[in-house]
Amino acid sequence: MSRCTGHCCKNFPLPIRPDELPALQAAIDNNTARRFADQDTIIPMLIYLGPQQYPDGRAGGRYTCKHLQPNNDCAIYETRPRMCSEYPYGNPCDHVGKGCTYEPEQLVKIGDADAKAAVSL
Repeated sequence: MSRCTGHCCKNFPLPIRPDELPALQAAIDNNTARRFADQDTIIPMLIYLGPQQYPDGRAGGRYTCKHLQPNNDCAIYETRPRMCSEYPYGNPCDHVGKGCTYEPEQLVKIGDADAKAAVSL
């Protein structure tokens, strides 16, 4: 069966600490900040799980999505943001073969600069 099992939505890193989210959301609301595609949609969806340290020394967080259902389906699948629908951005999915049954050849390829910017966070 080829099905996304939500593994990538359960626990993912972002280079944004939870204490930075309110200021980033305010800047988005004022149209003065743009760090990644669909961030105005994604920020309210985040549930903080714990810290994330990047190799270059940056600090961020590990998050899950509030729309991930107990059966691992996405509650907003048809209208999910591009950052979600284009994952893993043309790269191999880390979760295929580790519980995810989604077929690698069906993965969406990067379509534009915004999706590439989301990956380079």
